[in-house]
Amino acid sequence: MWISIPKRHIVVWDSICSSIFPEELDSFTYERPTNIPPARAGDRGVYTLKYIECHALGIEFSKKDFAKANGKTMRDKMAVDIFQELPDAHEFENKDNDANLGAYEG
Repeated sequence: MWISIPKRHIVVWDSICSSIFPEELDSFTYERPTNIPPARAGDRGVYTLKYIECHALGIEFSKKDFAKANGKTMRDKMAVDIFQELPDAHEFENKDNDANLGAYEG
């Protein structure tokens, strides 16, 4: 959610907006982007982060790019990006981790 108090404007970036009723927002202007794909089990966090990333970079958000078939690729790329930002990431790159391989396949 993005809120501009001076402009009294709210942007809701959530695919599930059932907790907010339109009449609660009457004193504000607001928008809810409609091009966000529906959340499936385990997808909402991935889609939310990728949507925010696209928005921040000014990249067009396309539903076809966020199809279910791309979900695993997006999760894998996020995991690599997060791992590479760890302070000691390179220390762990070549350690044997066979016990955990496949733990998150899905």
